[in-house]
Amino acid sequence: MEKKLKKNEEEKNSTQKKEKKGNQKNASKPREKQEAKAKNVKEQQKKEEILEEETGEEIITPEDPIINENNVSNNLVFLEKLKSPKAKKAIIISCIAIAILVVGGILFKVAILPSIYYNKAAENFDKKNYEQAVKYYSKNPEYKDTKKKLDVAYFEYAKQLIEKGKYAEALKNLSLTNNKEKENYVSYAQAEKNVEEKNFDDAIEAFFELGDFLNSEEELNRAYYLKAEDLLENKKYKDAIDNYKKAKKYEDSENKINVCNFLLAEENYQAGKLYDAQKKFKKLPKDFEYNGLKVSERLDTLEKYKSFVDLSGTWKGSKGKYEVRQIWKYDGSWESWYNSFSSSFEITCVIKGDGSVKVSGNPTFYSYVNYSTLGYAVNEKEFDAPIDFTVKKGKKIPSKLVSSYPSAFAPDGTVGKTTLTYSSGKIKLSFTLNDTAYSQDFTNKYTSKITFKKVK
Repeated sequence: MEKKLKKNEEEKNSTQKKEKKGNQKNASKPREKQEAKAKNVKEQQKKEEILEEETGEEIITPEDPIINENNVSNNLVFLEKLKSPKAKKAIIISCIAIAILVVGGILFKVAILPSIYYNKAAENFDKKNYEQAVKYYSKNPEYKDTKKKLDVAYFEYAKQLIEKGKYAEALKNLSLTNNKEKENYVSYAQAEKNVEEKNFDDAIEAFFELGDFLNSEEELNRAYYLKAEDLLENKKYKDAIDNYKKAKKYEDSENKINVCNFLLAEENYQAGKLYDAQKKFKKLPKDFEYNGLKVSERLDTLEKYKSFVDLSGTWKGSKGKYEVRQIWKYDGSWESWYNSFSSSFEITCVIKGDGSVKVSGNPTFYSYVNYSTLGYAVNEKEFDAPIDFTVKKGKKIPSKLVSSYPSAFAPDGTVGKTTLTYSSGKIKLSFTLNDTAYSQDFTNKYTSKITFKKVK
């Protein structure tokens, strides 16, 4: 019996050892799995690092959740606690608190915040800080009478911007208001904007129509002045003078008129229009000076070249006559066609640095170019008689400005003779051509004459 009990005890001990050994072996399996998993994670991280280096981009992978017996146990405990009365009460209180916060937030946004904005806008409006008033009224335009007040704020802010010279921004705010008085402000702001953009004609028209609105009368003068300045810069002196005069003594308009007249006179002087230059210089104060040039010095020079001053300018001829006669060679009898004409031209006398004077001009005249017994078959043509010569310093102007200028049109190539004489303040042009090759029995004689007088 004792042997049997001892054998059973030994078998029991043996079984316990096997179970313990089996448990140790089973316990090692999760550890091995965890170690394998950790190794895999490290290898994956290493691959990701290599890939990031190659691509330059960060590789993001979601982490695997680690589930173990402890996590499961803790979650079960937590769920059991939620079933307790205290936990239920805490959840209810939390929900109520969240609901209160949500409702409170909505209430604040819908009722309280608009009131704050409205009061803030009104406060800024009273302080004439219209920019801020517009800002706060715009936050909630549907609140109370905000739309009406915002409309007024836009208008007042626009007026404020006009005073500051911010015309484009003023126009933007005026477009957002329905104020009945805005029309003139829109016209005024647009006119000022046109001045800035050098659209002077549009600005002048607008300021003129605005009359005494704000300072439109003064701004009209300023627009004329700035337009004149632009014209002066572009060397349109005559137009500039007209606009400086319309500016009604705005700033230095009167002095600028003198500048324009001086530059016009100097322009004529350099172009050889000595007669016109002298007239303009005489209208200026003798002590007037511009860019180192003095009026008195120019007048002295023109007095020394008085004969050229008298020659230069516009010459006009009237009652000129051109004729073609067919003369019978045997007894001198003739028949003719004739007509009258007028013509004008300009002579320039450019004073050179060495004191010589280059004289230029281009008189024209008419002449017949054929003869016929039928009037409609007789043709005429306009011809030039160019003046182009230089008078040396100290020498007088020759009496013959043009001598023997050829005008070829006869069938045999015969050339005519053109003369232009200057005497006693008159210039006389004479042209003659005898076409003897017309036939054996007749000679066609072409003549043209005209006298020019100086236009003063």
